[in-house]
Amino acid sequence: MSENAKKWRQVPWFRIGTEGVAIIASILIAFSLDAWWDGRELAEREDRYLESLERDFLENRENLEQTIQVQSAVMESIQKLVLFGATATPAPDADSVMSLVTLVFRDTNVGFSPNLGTYQELLNTSSLQVLRNDSLRTLLADFGVSGETLRRMDAGANDGWAMDVTEHLMTRLDLVANLPQYLLGADSLVEMLPSTVEYRSLPSDRVFRNVMVGRLAVTAVRLSMYRGLAESIDEVLRVLASELGQ
Repeated sequence: MSENAKKWRQVPWFRIGTEGVAIIASILIAFSLDAWWDGRELAEREDRYLESLERDFLENRENLEQTIQVQSAVMESIQKLVLFGATATPAPDADSVMSLVTLVFRDTNVGFSPNLGTYQELLNTSSLQVLRNDSLRTLLADFGVSGETLRRMDAGANDGWAMDVTEHLMTRLDLVANLPQYLLGADSLVEMLPSTVEYRSLPSDRVFRNVMVGRLAVTAVRLSMYRGLAESIDEVLRVLASELGQ
């Protein structure tokens, strides 16, 4: 047997092989542990976002329900005022008219501002993919678009109301004297000019009636959008509850 062959046979191949297998196994285990740990951290991060989103949308649902109640009361009040004017039937009493008018003027600009805090954080940190549920990501994106559309609509409705007041109602000082002055900011005008319009016949005034009819249409559109958004919120909450195992 040659010298090289003897040296070859003397090499502890079994020990080397065993150690090699152990090294490879330890590397694979380390990779597996890293992947498991990363997966666990990702899952925990997702759960935190899911819980935060649920809090946001529970708050959104509560606030939107309150807004719908307020705007429903506004719409009901406007409908009564328009009905009084359309039928030329005097209201039961002056206090009833002023109660309805005060509610309309006080609450007509009450709107809904959605809480998009967690969703915005997901977008700003490019973390939206942490949410593994495709349907949830789509629902959140749709809600974000709807929320922005609603914000613009509310702003337009409020601007329209300001225009109604300044360009229509405020041109009739006798009419202004019968409206809730603290809401119009017209105290000085009222002090200067006594009203010549009877409270009970206020709904029949042409200028007042036209403003109320326009406001009725705007309020109906707002309520329709609010209710559609409420359905979106409920759908998001259903998916979140499922993801959280509730």
